[in-house]
Amino acid sequence: MYYPVLCLLLLTIPHLSQAEQTDSPWLQPEVLKAAVSIELTDEQLPLFRAAITNLVNNQLTATNKLLRRNNIVDLDQKLKTATNRQFRKMDRDMGKFLSEAQHPQYLIYRKALRAQLTNSALTRSTSSSASISDTSKTLGQSGAQHH
Repeated sequence: MYYPVLCLLLLTIPHLSQAEQTDSPWLQPEVLKAAVSIELTDEQLPLFRAAITNLVNNQLTATNKLLRRNNIVDLDQKLKTATNRQFRKMDRDMGKFLSEAQHPQYLIYRKALRAQLTNSALTRSTSSSASISDTSKTLGQSGAQHH
């Protein structure tokens, strides 16, 4: 019944490599299943896609900004704050067009997407922290060789 909605959701996702597809938080089975369960109308679908696109883009931008600062003090808290800010914006956007009947299913979708984005961000921050640490060690070793 809602198979066409799922197909439309998938068609709007840019062409990604196989690795990107399996890692993309919004393409995880539980997230897609929750999206379909909202039972969006044809009029709501483009608004939903726009809200999700904005969330993902803004979340990635905020996360990358935090990681570029090379300040890993309280990184988990900073990521959580940035995520909360983006999800509040998405809630406002979704509230403009979702019906009261759709809201409970939206909350399930929101929870699934948030869990996937959080896991993805933490994975990136952990690997970036390791990369920063490795770079510092390498620079320290090369500096010790020159003294």
